[in-house]
Amino acid sequence: MNSPTSPVLIVGAGPVGLTTALLLARQGIRSTVLQRGSDILRTGSRAIVLLRDTLEAFDAAAPGTGARLAARGITWRVKRTYHKDRLIFSETYPESKDARYPLFVNVSQQETDSALLDAACTQYPDHISIVFDQHVTGLRQTERHVVVVTEEGREFVADLVVGADGAHSNIRKLLGIELIGRRSENRFLIADVRAELNIDYERRFYYSPPGNPGYQAFMLPQPDGVWRFDWQVAPTTRLEDLTHGDGLHTKIRALIGPDIPYEVLWTSLYQFNNTHAKTFGAGRVFLAGDAAHQFSPFGGRGLNSGIGDARALGAHLARAIGDKTAIYSLPGYNAERQRAAIANLDATGRVLRVLVPATPLHRAVRHLALRGARHFAFCRRYVDSGPYAVSQRPTTQIE
Repeated sequence: MNSPTSPVLIVGAGPVGLTTALLLARQGIRSTVLQRGSDILRTGSRAIVLLRDTLEAFDAAAPGTGARLAARGITWRVKRTYHKDRLIFSETYPESKDARYPLFVNVSQQETDSALLDAACTQYPDHISIVFDQHVTGLRQTERHVVVVTEEGREFVADLVVGADGAHSNIRKLLGIELIGRRSENRFLIADVRAELNIDYERRFYYSPPGNPGYQAFMLPQPDGVWRFDWQVAPTTRLEDLTHGDGLHTKIRALIGPDIPYEVLWTSLYQFNNTHAKTFGAGRVFLAGDAAHQFSPFGGRGLNSGIGDARALGAHLARAIGDKTAIYSLPGYNAERQRAAIANLDATGRVLRVLVPATPLHRAVRHLALRGARHFAFCRRYVDSGPYAVSQRPTTQIE
């Protein structure tokens, strides 16, 4: 049975999908959002760095949402880089007294998703319909509409469809759009750990740290005394091997010391890719966020670039609906956000070559740079663990 026709159908109730729905609602455009599970995902920190542009985008989509997250999150300005247990250099990001928000705010993605969902339900209940427990398995396009079929036996009809359903996007697969780029074999163990550490709010990156020799690790502060730890681990590592034995305990103790009490709140193991979709849409269907591109987690580019997609796509879709033409929007959105994705991939690719040198020459350069970074500023660019993406603002957006 067909559900009532909606101008826009959005697959995925993550931050990109919800922000797109909110931006459209602000223009008076109704949308239906499909979510595979019975709720949004409410576990783990996942994408925790929100850039200033992203907080401003949340406020533009749903007034007060960016301010809510900024007030809740942790602000930091110092990035320190270590080799083993020795500090080799630090960097302080400038503070802008004229800006409403700082460059970066750390808050867990589950809180970001929850704030956006609350905004959708309270600020735009007549424009955003969220349907849970819908797993998309089919899609067909006509000259005027798109029909989306779910495993649960329902059909949803819309003028336009947005695939914001993550890195394993079914929408992308149903469109037959391939991914281009580098698939990494590197794995990272991540953990949210509550511990009262006697250090300031700052980002720390370690080359070959105690407890994880030969690999990398970094840590970031979160609200409520929680710290996010990421350790690079061997490609064959299994999560249960680390969490059921002493492996995780050893890694945590090596960074926080032998006596500080701690509590592990969440763990996960992930592999990252540096890829983008060959095209960000086909006909009346568009891709955004991780469905369109996946970046390594250095520089806070994943979620933040996805919100840039949402801002651009919201503007293009609003224009397309106003002009009664869907195809008008596709070339502009695709060209603009492809450029942004490629720029982000170039930046994260450079970082990856530093962190995981692929050739003997790259390994030798990094070794020499680590030795010289404490004394010579020019060496530091060869071991920089990733400049943060201070702007992901699209050129086309709803203001």
